[in-house]
Amino acid sequence: MRKIECYSVQKVAGDGRCLFRALVKGMAFNKGTSLNPREERENADDLRMAVKEVICENVKERRQYEEALVAITVEESLKRYCQRIERPDFWGGESELLVSDLLLHICPFCWSKEWSLSGLLTASLHTSFKLI
Repeated sequence: MRKIECYSVQKVAGDGRCLFRALVKGMAFNKGTSLNPREERENADDLRMAVKEVICENVKERRQYEEALVAITVEESLKRYCQRIERPDFWGGESELLVSDLLLHICPFCWSKEWSLSGLLTASLHTSFKLI
């Protein structure tokens, strides 16, 4: 017997914290609840700060997230990263997904769909996930 999976596409404000917004919206969706805009923003910022705490403030815990550290330090120094992640307009990416996966016990997956409109190619990223 196959389990039926239910997915939905949710709009997320593109304010820089959009990855974190998508994650908290998805977790709320999985629990059967929804977040108002204030809760969504606050929960997204809390998640961003949880990632910062694990990577930037706890050397012992940081060792559990070696893949994320590699992804971070390929682009910039850890010190610079730790300064940038404090800002609410910080763009999350691969390393934040890797940390969130382990920290929250979720399995996020992303897909991208491209389409052409009047000769313009546009890419759209939608983040979906389910708790594991």
